[in-house]
Amino acid sequence: MEKTLRAPAEPNGHESGRLTNPSVVTGLRRTSEFPTSDDALAGSRYYIGQTASITRTVSGADIGAFAWATGDINPIHMDEAYASRTRFKRRIAHGMLVGSYISALLGTTFPGPGTIYMSQGMRFMRPVYVGDTIKVVATVTAYRPEKQILTIRTDCYNQDGEHVITGEAVCLVSDVAEPEGSPAREAAG
Repeated sequence: MEKTLRAPAEPNGHESGRLTNPSVVTGLRRTSEFPTSDDALAGSRYYIGQTASITRTVSGADIGAFAWATGDINPIHMDEAYASRTRFKRRIAHGMLVGSYISALLGTTFPGPGTIYMSQGMRFMRPVYVGDTIKVVATVTAYRPEKQILTIRTDCYNQDGEHVITGEAVCLVSDVAEPEGSPAREAAG
């Protein structure tokens, strides 16, 4: 299923319309046939091992928009001639641009709208280049139902399966709406 996202206003103030690089949501899946926590057995919507992922292809326009929004115009990201003289031999994406794809997954897909970041740690393992397709994977490693706090392992891989970012997010999920058609949402009316 492809998510349709609207791009923010461009620096010139014009709406750019549909993103040329939409997230592709691969959805939720269990990592094993059976839930791995007591919460899952009790009917909780979160359980250890629960995963979700999205993919994004990094474009030069994405890098330019990120540089414009943040002010990070480091030539390693913006200038092909400069980048060609570095160890990378070509432009690389901002690490935080790729890291923001994790935020996109958590805030739009899983856990979903209403998710509040409490923390995010990241380790950048490999460069990401213009044209790379990044798969972002979130895996629940802990759930504190009394506090409605999820701990999530966050990983990003390039199109060759190479690990480019690894990390951990802690999120407050008390304001995440129940999905359409769920028993809790139906009971709420």
